[in-house]
Amino acid sequence: MNSPSKTTRHAFVCTFLFLCALSPCMLCAQDQPVAPLPITLVIETVPTGATIYMNGKSAGIAPIKTDTLSAGQLQILAKLEGFKDFTRSVNFEPGTKKKLIVRLTSLDTTPSPAAPVPADMPKTVPEVAANPQPILKPAPVSETVKHDSVPTTAAVQTPTVNDTAQAKTGFVALRLELIPTHAKLSINGTKVDSTPYESDSLTPGNFEIIAQASGYKTFQRIITLEAGARKKITLRLSTARAPLSITSTPDSALVYIDDILKGTTPYTTDTLPDGSYFLRVEKKGYDKAKQSFMYTNTKPDSIHLTLVNIAVADSIAQVKHKKTRFIRQIACGSALAVFGVMGVVTGIQANQSIYQEQAAYNAYKLTAQAQSNYDARWNTYSTQKKKTDSLIRARNISSVFATLAAIGLVISIKF
Repeated sequence: MNSPSKTTRHAFVCTFLFLCALSPCMLCAQDQPVAPLPITLVIETVPTGATIYMNGKSAGIAPIKTDTLSAGQLQILAKLEGFKDFTRSVNFEPGTKKKLIVRLTSLDTTPSPAAPVPADMPKTVPEVAANPQPILKPAPVSETVKHDSVPTTAAVQTPTVNDTAQAKTGFVALRLELIPTHAKLSINGTKVDSTPYESDSLTPGNFEIIAQASGYKTFQRIITLEAGARKKITLRLSTARAPLSITSTPDSALVYIDDILKGTTPYTTDTLPDGSYFLRVEKKGYDKAKQSFMYTNTKPDSIHLTLVNIAVADSIAQVKHKKTRFIRQIACGSALAVFGVMGVVTGIQANQSIYQEQAAYNAYKLTAQAQSNYDARWNTYSTQKKKTDSLIRARNISSVFATLAAIGLVISIKF
């Protein structure tokens, strides 16, 4: 039986071992780090499409959103061709949520505050699909303009006069903005010295607008404005592409490119992607004309196809057929004559050789001959037999070719 002192010692040891085993778990629970709150950052650029760099590393094309940032200082750089670089240093605390809108400044435009837009003016600028032409006397202007930088649309501000004035009584107010901004503008045949163009004292009526820029399609449009009208138009020119011209003789023929109907000749397009194509031009009463071609938007190209009238084509085809048939007849007739004569001649020679071969064999078979005579007559017989076999082979070959030539001649006569 254990003494009380031993029992106490055992209890103390067990308690001590239990606490030692439990303490690492308690320490782990106490030392376990708390996950930091995430940092969310959204970056947008005006215009969109700028490349964003964070601490010197590319983060993608704007707009972007990230929630993997660490707390601390962050150096942000936005780059877009045709615009000044934007840089900013931002400090982030754990749990920060931030949206950064970066307005890039065009390299060829001095930014200034945009004039307020009156309540009765439309807040958006109508955009006109590209195809240019011009108007009246110019006046200075101010407002935010959408500018086409190669891949995206850019917002550019231009200094100038009051953009909110109403049209003078009995007149028209008009504002024209160009993309690209260096495009030349004329209105009703009068060149405009500077753009954007704005006037609040135009006479009501029709206005012919023409806008041109190197490397872009010419824009041309006629608009009608009534007295008191106020209009703001953004002219966005399309990049020029090399034209492809397709013509035919006669014209007004249907044009198919890769079996898709595109129009009638004369036909011009500059919307095809670079690549290879199959062209088919057809018109009722004429044979189809076909051609493969390569198109690149940097090199103008023209294709002309001549269609042949079906009646004429049939006549030409008949003449060609008759000529070809006559040639076949001559060839087959000549072959028949040659091989027929060869077959007859070699047949006669083969028959003669057969008789000579038989005579040599009979002489060889005679009895009471000297051994030397047997050998000589055997050699004569063997030589004659080889000659006979050769002549028979030549006769058979000539007969086969003569038969084929005869068949070809019959077909040529009929067809």
